[in-house]
Amino acid sequence: MRSGGLSSPRLLFTVTTFTGAAGAVALNQVLNDGVWNPKWIAIACGVTALGCWLSYRFTLVTATTPTLSEAKTHLAELVAHQWADEAAARRQGDALIPVSWSVTHGPRSGRRPRGADPCLRSDEVAGLAAFFRGLPRRRLVITGGPGTGKTTLAIELLLHLIETRTADEPVPVLLPIAEWNVKTHPRFHEWVAARVRADYAALRGVGKGADGTDLLAGRGHVLAVLDGLDELPEDARAGVLRELSRTLGDRDQVIITSRTRAYKDTVGTTRALKGATVIAPKDLDQQAAAAYLDACFPAEPSPAWVKALDALRQGKAPALAYVTSAAWGLWLVKVVYVDRDADPAPLLSVPGEESGALREHLLDGLVEARLSHGGPVPARGAERLAWLAGLLSRNGAQDLAWWRMVDYAFPRRGRQLVSEWVGVLAGAVISLPAAVMGALINDVHFGVMLGLGFCLGISMPRLSATDSPDFAPLRARRRLLDFVRMVAANSPLMMFGMPLGLPVAGYMWWAEGPLMGLATLVAVAVLNWLTLQVMQSRSAAPDERPPVFTAAVTPVSTWRVNRALTGLHLVNSVILGTVLAFAVELFSFVDAQRGMRPANEALLVAVFAFSFGFMARRRDTWLRSVIFQGHLALLGRGPLRLARLLDDLHRRGLLRAAGPFYQFRHAELQEHLARRRG
Repeated sequence: MRSGGLSSPRLLFTVTTFTGAAGAVALNQVLNDGVWNPKWIAIACGVTALGCWLSYRFTLVTATTPTLSEAKTHLAELVAHQWADEAAARRQGDALIPVSWSVTHGPRSGRRPRGADPCLRSDEVAGLAAFFRGLPRRRLVITGGPGTGKTTLAIELLLHLIETRTADEPVPVLLPIAEWNVKTHPRFHEWVAARVRADYAALRGVGKGADGTDLLAGRGHVLAVLDGLDELPEDARAGVLRELSRTLGDRDQVIITSRTRAYKDTVGTTRALKGATVIAPKDLDQQAAAAYLDACFPAEPSPAWVKALDALRQGKAPALAYVTSAAWGLWLVKVVYVDRDADPAPLLSVPGEESGALREHLLDGLVEARLSHGGPVPARGAERLAWLAGLLSRNGAQDLAWWRMVDYAFPRRGRQLVSEWVGVLAGAVISLPAAVMGALINDVHFGVMLGLGFCLGISMPRLSATDSPDFAPLRARRRLLDFVRMVAANSPLMMFGMPLGLPVAGYMWWAEGPLMGLATLVAVAVLNWLTLQVMQSRSAAPDERPPVFTAAVTPVSTWRVNRALTGLHLVNSVILGTVLAFAVELFSFVDAQRGMRPANEALLVAVFAFSFGFMARRRDTWLRSVIFQGHLALLGRGPLRLARLLDDLHRRGLLRAAGPFYQFRHAELQEHLARRRG
């Protein structure tokens, strides 16, 4: 899935940089009679890079504020687009499996609606949506065993609720409940707002108080579809249910998925979710499984398959009947055998007590079938898939993130060392433009000290082995207008400190000359600006404007956003080298008689460069990841182009996307491949 708005920043950086360099060379030829002037060209390129940087950096506020209805509609469109694509990638063109669901009757398992049990089926999502909307309180818990289609049902229900949503209904958003830490976010609405803001790249206003996303979640405009309650430890599950019962209001709606055993164990130790209705799947009977497989053939099935389907209907294939009693097993048979029109004899020869061996056989066949589907087989694809499964299982993880490969691939003791080594290499790459600009404007010694200071600042030891990447797209053009308005509105506050700054600037003008006086005046204005920013950032006043959602966050979009931010980081490096080198030149000109010694100049610049590098080091996540992937490839332990491999495995249906993370299609597949790898 492509994320809009990423190609234009790359084009902007490329065009402006090369245009600035070409213009600088042309002006140099005209004004200097063809004599090469490195300082002229370096400063011109630096100014060009500064303009390119300003076009992004000074446009962090949205140009227009939508209404509440418009904000909800835009969020619904992003959610629908994201999960429609993901549902299509998971189904791979397959029809929905007709799993029947019933309302459970346990005294603590949920409130049963009055009347007879409704007819609920996964392939009739409209009926499920009507059932949900007809509940006394729209709180639904979807339970079931492994592979019964809980998440698939939740996604299909989410898409239908969005498609048929009225203006006053909340927007369904699927969230991994395992990410909710009740200690960090004790209130459910705070966590939902934080996840929605991150997953759909909501633009925040200035300040740390509640913003429009908090109000959207807190006032019942978001229907949280919480997937994977069973993935939490037992004590955490109980805490989550307690917090939900405590914080959910009368108009809050929620849908939860969980394995049956985990949910029953949890409600056995704490109160069930107040006012919730619980549904569970029925086993697929042999007639329904055979009918589904028969409908998957594009033409009449072969005689061997007619015999196999008859055996399934008549109960003469007990292992096959057991495997196909759940949606996951039925889908495995369809992909491995039906789609390839393979001989079904192995399915009939397995005795009933060896149904586990049949599942293992189907999982092996799934990897082969999906890798050969949708284009050329990727080099060492099965081996790479097993390698990824081994990494995740060894770390007890299910979420696969490209920026966490250091955490996955190395034990805890060596993780920090490798991370810092990669960080030094990334710092050297980013510092190179600054060093080159400093050397062109001043001298080689100056450039070396500048680059060294910047590199050390970027690669300083971190609190964790890896940093989280940025998720929001750049979206620079749509934010420019409000920045200009904000500057105009705050200009009186920026001039607040001028009564004190003007006498100081006047003294510096008299004592050191006009250039130093002007520099002091600019410094006072900048100090006022920074003070204003700090005051606004500490403001706790809520921003009640509806939020602006820019894009659904996916693994591919996260990769591309951070690749673009690495380009911004390189532009910052050019600006840093130009500004610091020119500043030293300016001070040397102002104080020509008592000029600074070269060693003192270099030391001062190294300190400034270290400080700038330390503050700007968050944006090298993509570059560090690329360098580490190269490191693994040289050691023969991983692919060189990890992002392309993950995207390809996702497109073939072996991985699924959940926000910025990849996961294996099913936890059983990950466990199976990890066991095979040993």
